[in-house]
Amino acid sequence: MVRRFIVLGQQISAMRESNAQTMRTFTSGCVLNMLQWVRPEIARFTVEGEGADVWFCDNLSIDRNTLNSSVEA
Repeated sequence: MVRRFIVLGQQISAMRESNAQTMRTFTSGCVLNMLQWVRPEIARFTVEGEGADVWFCDNLSIDRNTLNSSVEA
């Protein structure tokens, strides 16, 4: 699993996978646990310390606004 954190001063808007009507904005400092994608243009992730809710957004948004912090097997 790859962990990425949102760069200081940036934010990412995402929708909950189980209910796409639920939107949330993640701000700098959040640690995202990236999950395997279903489609390459969509990023899927959980938020460190917040349970099993899966969120998704445009992969390009993740690439622009996060830094890779570690890689685990």
